[in-house]
Amino acid sequence: MKNVYLLLLTIFMAIAGWAKTTTWTGGVNNQWDNPLNWDNGIPAANDDVVFPTNISATITRVAFDNNPILILNSLSVLGNSNIELRTAGGRIISIANGKTGNDFVISSGAQLTIGNNLNIILNLLAGAGVAGRFNVNKDQTYTSTGITTVASGGIINNEGTVTSLSTFNLIFQNNGTYIHARDGGAIPTANWNTGSKTLIAGVTKTAPFALSQTFANFTWSSEQNSDINLNGNLQNITGDLKITTTSGQPAVRFLNFSSDIGYTLNVGGNLIIERTAPATTNVAFINDSDGDAIINVAGNYTHLGGNLVFVDVNSNSNDGTAILNLAGNFVQSGGNVDFTSGDNGPPGQKGSMFIKGNFTQTAGTMRTTVGDNVIPNGLITFNKVGVQNYNATNVSYVNYVVANRDTLKLASALRISRDLPANPNWIGKMTINSGGTLDASTFVVSSQITPDVTPAASAVANFILLPGGKLITANATGVQGSISTLNNLTASLNSGADYEFQGASTGVFVTTTPNTLRDLIVNRAGGIVSLAMPLSITRNLTLTDGLLTTTTTNLPTVTSTGTASPATLVSFVNGPLAKAGATAFTFPVGKAGDGFRNIGITTPSASATFRAEFFRASPPAGTLEPTLTRVSACEYWDLSKTAGASGVSANVVLSWEANSNCGGAYVTNPVTLRVAHLVSGVWVDEGRLSSTGDATKGTITSADSPTTFSPFALASGSAIDNPLPVVFADVKAYGKNNGVQIEWSNLTEKDVATYSIERSSNGRDFVSIDQQSPTNNQSMKAEYNAFDANPYTGINFYRIKAEETSGKIVYSKILSLNLGKENHGLELYPNPVLDHQVTISLSNLKKGHYTIRVINTAGQDIFRQIITNRGSTLTQSLNLPAVIKPGVYHMVVTGDAYRENKMFIVR
Repeated sequence: MKNVYLLLLTIFMAIAGWAKTTTWTGGVNNQWDNPLNWDNGIPAANDDVVFPTNISATITRVAFDNNPILILNSLSVLGNSNIELRTAGGRIISIANGKTGNDFVISSGAQLTIGNNLNIILNLLAGAGVAGRFNVNKDQTYTSTGITTVASGGIINNEGTVTSLSTFNLIFQNNGTYIHARDGGAIPTANWNTGSKTLIAGVTKTAPFALSQTFANFTWSSEQNSDINLNGNLQNITGDLKITTTSGQPAVRFLNFSSDIGYTLNVGGNLIIERTAPATTNVAFINDSDGDAIINVAGNYTHLGGNLVFVDVNSNSNDGTAILNLAGNFVQSGGNVDFTSGDNGPPGQKGSMFIKGNFTQTAGTMRTTVGDNVIPNGLITFNKVGVQNYNATNVSYVNYVVANRDTLKLASALRISRDLPANPNWIGKMTINSGGTLDASTFVVSSQITPDVTPAASAVANFILLPGGKLITANATGVQGSISTLNNLTASLNSGADYEFQGASTGVFVTTTPNTLRDLIVNRAGGIVSLAMPLSITRNLTLTDGLLTTTTTNLPTVTSTGTASPATLVSFVNGPLAKAGATAFTFPVGKAGDGFRNIGITTPSASATFRAEFFRASPPAGTLEPTLTRVSACEYWDLSKTAGASGVSANVVLSWEANSNCGGAYVTNPVTLRVAHLVSGVWVDEGRLSSTGDATKGTITSADSPTTFSPFALASGSAIDNPLPVVFADVKAYGKNNGVQIEWSNLTEKDVATYSIERSSNGRDFVSIDQQSPTNNQSMKAEYNAFDANPYTGINFYRIKAEETSGKIVYSKILSLNLGKENHGLELYPNPVLDHQVTISLSNLKKGHYTIRVINTAGQDIFRQIITNRGSTLTQSLNLPAVIKPGVYHMVVTGDAYRENKMFIVR
């Protein structure tokens, strides 16, 4: 029994000796084959070899001369060690599947270099984990027939040859990196996981092979000594494509993607071109090749430096086209982008770009430099469904197209290069397609004078707005300010297009059918847009925000096919508006400072043109038909028929609104209201066919259908109902010439004996400082002003006293003006507000227009009025509409660089 035990022990000890672990200790000439450098003897077949942490050594004489292949169970280089293995003569370390887990390990922070005459093979079923850096030197090889995984932070730096059997045998995880640090050679077949990186860093004259793989992030950074042609082989990148260097200084070497049979390059991330000084970067999508190129970029295109040529043409080839489809933003902060370069080539479009993101150029150039005028300018098409921003500093010989459903919003001027009519391919064009929109904002589209065009005076450029396109301008002079015809810019503005105005004027512009457009859109928040020319609107007058100020000379006419959006508190026609055709129509008219007051017609008996305007004033005098007791003394409409047969008739629809009520409730019973019509000095009762609404707001339709049209007004058929009262209006005071200017109106002046202007220092004790006599007393609007040359220092209170012939006295609201106040600001009183009458005071503000808005607790605008400040301070009374019910509100006043908000209560 004892002999059996000894035999088993001997066998066990022998087997254990076949596979031992030996760890490098170093210290004796760093030679592999010196047993003093190992803690458990020189590595032998089936051993586990370990290089522990914090070792730095170049190890020579790997394996014995008579043992060219050393098969190890495992090889490990642990953290922060830097090991290089060298030998004489060809030697191979073969790593078998000798243990659980990875058999070949380079830990995070560690580095292993395969040096002279040494190659490593990872055997079938074995595993390698590279979390540090693995260098394969020139002429050396690493072959993965097992599974090599390059972890996050891991690097394989290949100056020699790295091969694998398939994508299964070499895996680059997220943030794992492969560096191709050699000229030519094959990139190993690998599985390039999302976030992995491929860096081409050593190419000098020959492109690497195996570019047809699908890479994640791919960077080219090689100091070439010749042009490199990829021949269309690089086609699929799921992450970023970055090109940083193609040659050293002073050489100019190109990285050419082109192919004679064409290619498509798909980039799932960003395309980045930059220049790392002093190196140069030069890239061409097509270089003297016949094939076409399509480059699809799902992210952004960033050009930081270097040169990109879409197509470099050559007279000896057909030269294909290159199209960049960019889903993200174009950002250029340096370098040059050239759509077509070269001297000769076949005709046709060469370089073009389709962009869905924003376009930003802060430095560098973008241009077309081809010397052959049969090749047109480069083309940029903006084709996002939505809004894109444009901001550029140096773009020349490029054409622009704004595609359907795209809105290009300018954040800088856009300049179009001019050229001679003899070179139509080089004449710059900007085209807004049907469904596309150019939002020029306050910027200008203009001709760009280029110094190489002679004679410059004959050069032209084109701006083309096609039918169904749209132009938005916020320029103070409208279209003529946004589309400058200086320097021979030809503007083709189609009458079937839409025009939106956000500035102070429409400007004067020419459309293909003179003075005709499809949609006219008013969208100037809190402001006024002045119509500077007569216009016919064939589809829709859209009142979004702001007032459209018109005159009988500059008259908008909605044609027979057109409509108009309803008037609102914030937007209506401030002046006359015409409608042609044979359909019912509501004229969305009003008066600045007094709100909107619609007038309408029912379906006319035949086609005709009607013109309507609202006036906040006492209507023309006339006698009343017996069925009328009174006519509104504070407002009326002028409705006239300007074209059509004399017998064309229509019922008239008048309105009253809560936001515009002549200073007080003036409709009490809509049933007894009448439509009054002034005919030859007589207010004719046109009757009441029907009415809508209530005493707060509503409409009344005349029973009769007149064939003649002139002033119309609300009237009452009852001596008790509908008082249609007369009140003070537009009472204001403001600083002027070291004094105070006081202004007021009496909307329906009648039976007034005298006006007194009274002043107080405390708001209680008033004295008269001036008196004025009435100007007409004919139930018409009368306007007055007075000047106080000697106001008190500090706060002054003013009111107007009207004494009637009967002895009755009526006072206006009291106004307060603080002449000594230094800080600008807003005050309102009384607070709480009673009877819907409030006075506001503005101190030390610029002269100009200010918008007053009343906002409820839900954030809704329920009142808006524009006032004019003619001095440094202003006090003005306001009549709030009845729609403002008791509660808490905010008054917001905005103007030139000014905005202030005050909370107030209505009781």
